[in-house]
Amino acid sequence: MQFWMKKFLGLNKSKFGLDGLGMCLVSLRLMAVVGILTAAGCSSNPAIYPEVADVVGVVTLDGQPLEGATITFAPEAGRASSGVTDSTGRYSLNYTGSIRGAMLGAHRVMIKKMVQDKAATPSKAEQLMDKATNLMLQDAGLPLTTAANDKESEPLKPIMINVVAAQYSGPESILTAEVEPYKNEIDFDLTQE
Repeated sequence: MQFWMKKFLGLNKSKFGLDGLGMCLVSLRLMAVVGILTAAGCSSNPAIYPEVADVVGVVTLDGQPLEGATITFAPEAGRASSGVTDSTGRYSLNYTGSIRGAMLGAHRVMIKKMVQDKAATPSKAEQLMDKATNLMLQDAGLPLTTAANDKESEPLKPIMINVVAAQYSGPESILTAEVEPYKNEIDFDLTQE
């Protein structure tokens, strides 16, 4: 330890008048401070979260699994939980990045699936901006955004629409759910009307 103190902290007897006992006391104090700081930073007492329970289920739209939809459970007070449906319409909620589930209690449920609106055409201003952006990409040697047939440019920022009816997707959604302790299996059968 004395070598370390001399080598890295530049402490030695000639500079600070420390003998072997003085160096030992400095070493002990330094180790105590480092130990306390390490213990405080590596505490096993994580942030305090409310009680949560696993929530899984299936979302269907007109009887078909709804793939790629975002489902959000929003409690009256507190943090919302969300998940994304897979190809079978199955979802699993996450409270945080590492905590699965949702808070216990009543929730408003919102389900949304955004897709590109193929029928919408960009405005003249958007088309002009896309052309200008493509010219900049070309000048930089980067690939352009092109349609499937590689002949006409697609909009760089396509117009997106929600394929789920507004009654299920916004803050005024008519969907609700009660999350109970342990595991919850909550399915949603939506209709396009």
